[in-house]
Amino acid sequence: MAATAITYKGEIEGKGGKVSFGTFSLDAASVAAAAQGIETAAILGAKVGDMVFLNCRAMAARAAIVGGKVTATDEVSIYINNMYDSSTAVDLGALVFDYMIVHLS
Repeated sequence: MAATAITYKGEIEGKGGKVSFGTFSLDAASVAAAAQGIETAAILGAKVGDMVFLNCRAMAARAAIVGGKVTATDEVSIYINNMYDSSTAVDLGALVFDYMIVHLS
């Protein structure tokens, strides 16, 4: 399921470029045992090559957000690993994320 309630909070601009930040909600699909799930967020202004930093405000210890990556213009992919065990799927429910994008392109 794609992210919802995407809220742009602002940006900081300097000599080397721009950093934008905001929040989004995500109700990720279940992640199979010992597997990785990939979800997306439509974040305007994100370009392939930009750096993405994510912070999940509250999450169960059964999974880990292992990163984010701009995979297409205005699209960020969120990678979630099931860390629970090799036989149990994990459903994380609704989560709220903070994001920061360092615009390099």
